[in-house]
Amino acid sequence: MRLRLPQLALLGWTLASLALSLLPAGALGPPRAVNAVVFVGFGPGCALMVRLVGSWSVSVCSVLAIAVSLTVLILSSQLLLIIGAWSVPGVAALVALVTVVLTVTPSRSREGVLD
Repeated sequence: MRLRLPQLALLGWTLASLALSLLPAGALGPPRAVNAVVFVGFGPGCALMVRLVGSWSVSVCSVLAIAVSLTVLILSSQLLLIIGAWSVPGVAALVALVTVVLTVTPSRSREGVLD
């Protein structure tokens, strides 16, 4: 399986964001906080967008990407709250896991799946 350049860039961003989330609070200031918010909010959506953009229209991909990102964020936070293990690195790790899975798993062609 060969990864394309957008997938490699997304994996790099995912690993960097996960590493940044492990730093103590207040380290690196506002740039780290902005990256954390953007990654946790849009990381899985970016992976889904890269995956689907050739198969469907950009507007459909955008709506799906935003919905998936917010769903992953909410469900991962709820899961960690339910089991009593909520933490910023924990949420970032679950979001990173979903982002990596969406990025590296092979996608199926649209032909024959929904037609």
